[in-house]
Amino acid sequence: MFEIALNPDAKWQDGSVINADSYIYSMKQLLNSKMRNYRANLYISGESAVAG
Repeated sequence: MFEIALNPDAKWQDGSVINADSYIYSMKQLLNSKMRNYRANLYISGESAVAG
């Protein structure tokens, strides 16, 4: 299990704030097998869950 602390000053490249919802969305896109991300296996090798 990982706990990720977001930098409150962090922003995406378009200038929007990185919050928990946008981070989770981004990670789901990264791990989506339909996106064919060749690095996804570096992040997950089993099941994932979001708590909080």
